[in-house]
Amino acid sequence: MTIIVLDPGHGGSDPGAVGSGLQEKELTLDIAAKTRDALASYDADVYMTRDSDIDFEPDERADLANRLGAAYFLSIHINAGGGTGFESYVHTNAVDRSLALRDIVHNRLSSFYSSAGFPDRGGKSANFAVLRLTEMPAALLENLFIDTPGDAARLADPAFRVQIAGAISAGLVQALGLKPVSGGEQAEEINKLKSDGLIASGHGPAEDITWGTFAAVINRYRGKSSLSGQWDPAGEVAKLKVDGLIFSDRDEGGEVPWGEFASVLNRLRGRGSTSPWDPAAEIQKLWADSLVSTVHDPAEKVNWGHFAAVLNAIRGR
Repeated sequence: MTIIVLDPGHGGSDPGAVGSGLQEKELTLDIAAKTRDALASYDADVYMTRDSDIDFEPDERADLANRLGAAYFLSIHINAGGGTGFESYVHTNAVDRSLALRDIVHNRLSSFYSSAGFPDRGGKSANFAVLRLTEMPAALLENLFIDTPGDAARLADPAFRVQIAGAISAGLVQALGLKPVSGGEQAEEINKLKSDGLIASGHGPAEDITWGTFAAVINRYRGKSSLSGQWDPAGEVAKLKVDGLIFSDRDEGGEVPWGEFASVLNRLRGRGSTSPWDPAAEIQKLWADSLVSTVHDPAEKVNWGHFAAVLNAIRGR
């Protein structure tokens, strides 16, 4: 089992950065806890350096991770100083693996923040104690600026913090190659699609779904297609566009990202919107309606297990 240590920055007598009526220590604890919860369905043991408002020194945080034999250490912070956007850090002497893992996590966060209108300030290095003293690959995230009104307004929104946690967890899943622990349950969800005539053959839960097959299943569900006749994935995608479930052409062989997946399903169930385009908000609707238990990064690719589970929930199966 992969051991991950999440480190909510500051705590206790150290509030961290403050601004706009917010305290860094409270935001980091909330985001870390949500990230831990989002990873609950993966084959990882997730620990937090603190799960309450306590004093905990940097060397104590690093020592905990070292004693646990963690595979990865991630420190979660909020920035200050009048800027905007997201950035990440590794230690100035970081090894190649630490850099590679940070880059994967960073890119997931960058995609999420870009979709929300915030700039990527880049991957950087620093001699932070928690990065210097940890013996495993480690990174530190600076999530927006607490003293910039636009950034602070989003940080103050609990739903947006769920989305931050979803992006962080998606980055960790990709970086560390985490596998769902509920593969058997996901396989059963896929079997429901087959037994009900929505697919003709089985698929692996971790297999990414393409636009052609996604469109075909959606069209069969809404009575617009069938399992018989010549297989025409491009034609299936075109039906989604004609009927207003998508608004531009999609490559039938391309993989479906969570943001667009959520949009199509929300339009299908009368919960979608077309303007302004906000893929993170579309995913949030699925989460708010208990159709998913984790808020995913909009750029994360949808696999068959997730697709079958969400569609079955929508159709009461």
